[in-house]
Amino acid sequence: MKSWFAWTLFVLAVAGIIDGFYAYHWYFARDGSSIRRAIVIQQGEHEAKDELAWILAHHRGDLFPSEQALFCQGNRLYEQWNLGKEPNLEIFYFDLGVNKEICASKPNEHASR
Repeated sequence: MKSWFAWTLFVLAVAGIIDGFYAYHWYFARDGSSIRRAIVIQQGEHEAKDELAWILAHHRGDLFPSEQALFCQGNRLYEQWNLGKEPNLEIFYFDLGVNKEICASKPNEHASR
């Protein structure tokens, strides 16, 4: 009876570790691929420099042609970058934080893909 108990605990432990990795990768990772996974940029005078540094570190092509858009969801301000052309279009999202001043004047619309 003891032989199967140790293996059961081992299998449950491995399943818990795999589930934790899956949850982190799909729910908590910030890779900029969607609004929910937007890259958080700290508010301050270096916001544009931080965004450009992230794009240069993670983008796999030219920076042109590019399009940039600001939009709000609730009181949070987001920025969307479209880099390249189809079929190599890359889209990144940045979370610029809570900005009630700008979001009060902008409609709550988001640029769809």
